[in-house]
Amino acid sequence: PSIIFLDDLHTIVPDTSHMQEARMFILAADELLAQTNCGDDGVFVIGATSQPYFIEPGILREGLFDKVIYLPPPDKEARESMFRIYLDKRPKREVGLDYSELAAATENYFSRDIEFLCNEAARKALRRNARISKEIVLEVIDENKPPESIEELNRYKAIKAEMYVSFDKPDDRPFILFEKRLSIDSH
Repeated sequence: PSIIFLDDLHTIVPDTSHMQEARMFILAADELLAQTNCGDDGVFVIGATSQPYFIEPGILREGLFDKVIYLPPPDKEARESMFRIYLDKRPKREVGLDYSELAAATENYFSRDIEFLCNEAARKALRRNARISKEIVLEVIDENKPPESIEELNRYKAIKAEMYVSFDKPDDRPFILFEKRLSIDSH
């Protein structure tokens, strides 16, 4: 059994209907379509994209990518957990950071964005020869707005509504757990 993960699927199988020079992409998309029908052999292909409107529609038909799952930006509780994960083990961090306040300031940020903010706050604190403080993190948040605009997030929601309905209520979504990774140390 194997899992093949294709990140940025829109770059591998772009929607060629709007391309003038699409021949190269059509050949690549056709080959991928022919090769991905392998779930019976214990091989599962998973694709991810931040631009679902640029994917060749044929790749989403049944038998290839059977399920389409929309992962919205993390909620406040998840963002708070992410700040804990990304900041708790930093050696030069102020004790008692208010993760709830940081989470409240990062609505519509994704996990990769929060990780970037924490890394950038650590760099800024290092340059100032200071500890990572709430003020520094909030300053970094203010300097780095989320890359996905509200319009873009609404576009994702519209695509979600078009592509599938998998929950009873529109605001239901799968629970995603963020947890600390504990290292096992024999010392």
